[in-house]
Amino acid sequence: PCSVCADISQAPFTRRHVSSIVTGDDIVSRLGLTTFKELQNSMLELAKTPPDHPTVRERARVLHELPQEDKLFCAGRVWWLNSPEYEPYPIVEIDPVEELSSIELFADVFA
Repeated sequence: PCSVCADISQAPFTRRHVSSIVTGDDIVSRLGLTTFKELQNSMLELAKTPPDHPTVRERARVLHELPQEDKLFCAGRVWWLNSPEYEPYPIVEIDPVEELSSIELFADVFA
């Protein structure tokens, strides 16, 4: 789960003593208070837009990104299992600050 700031997340001591596992598109590895607020703001914005509006697809990603320093991340060495983004590799080590800093929201969530 998201439990530390970006600096502590990837600090040498943390990387030496902690490992985190992320499976597929698991939301727990991305969801902290700040990313929840981003998700909430984005959902409210998308809910106001008619589903057939041409800009819905363009606006489907996170709309209200909040400051990075307020976010929490997985700690230590982070391994991502079964991610379609890294096929055909079943497991890859990732940088959680780069890979897990937002939640992508798509318009079909409201369908």
